[in-house]
Amino acid sequence: AKALEWGSQAHMSALHAPFDLVVASDCIYKQDLFSPLIETLLAAVSEEGVVVLAHKPRGLKEEKFFHKLKQKFVILKVVGPDDLEASFLQSNVYIHLCRRKQASEL
Repeated sequence: AKALEWGSQAHMSALHAPFDLVVASDCIYKQDLFSPLIETLLAAVSEEGVVVLAHKPRGLKEEKFFHKLKQKFVILKVVGPDDLEASFLQSNVYIHLCRRKQASEL
């Protein structure tokens, strides 16, 4: 594991991206990092790749993040608390499956 500064081209280059699968969890916590996070996700995932983004709403203006995310990504599916088994350890967790928008969708 390595530290990854969101929005840093140097850090992304060191990772040898893009990847077919990018998993991010509990990353939506500071509004001024929304754009760098989305840019990092764009750089990290391949054209055909999928991003799995898990978050727990905390009233931190997450809707602003998802509004920005939808400008660059298509949300394929949202798995919410009601979709998870009762034995799941965390309640109120949402999992978003996303892909990059194609040029024709921008």
